[in-house]
Amino acid sequence: MITFKYGEALVWAVRDPERSRIIRLLAERRAHVSDIEQELGIPAHRVVSHLELLASVNLVERTVTADTYPEYTVSRSMHPLIDNYLAIGAQQTGQNYPRARS
Repeated sequence: MITFKYGEALVWAVRDPERSRIIRLLAERRAHVSDIEQELGIPAHRVVSHLELLASVNLVERTVTADTYPEYTVSRSMHPLIDNYLAIGAQQTGQNYPRARS
């Protein structure tokens, strides 16, 4: 069961425009900090801060790969929530949205 405190943290986490853009990117594919920095134009130190916050509410997962640089992706347990979040955003903006990878 999601507690109100957790729910509040979750809403707060996704309200930030930069974090929303990061979530959209990670819903499409795994990415390193440098990938996110280059693709979204967000400085690396802010990308790291956003990813740490998103990980703290279980929205993203961090995986260390053979190349030792961590990759990030949307947490599998959050795919339905992320799909709903992206769909609502798409309805409000009239844009298409990516579905979280299965």
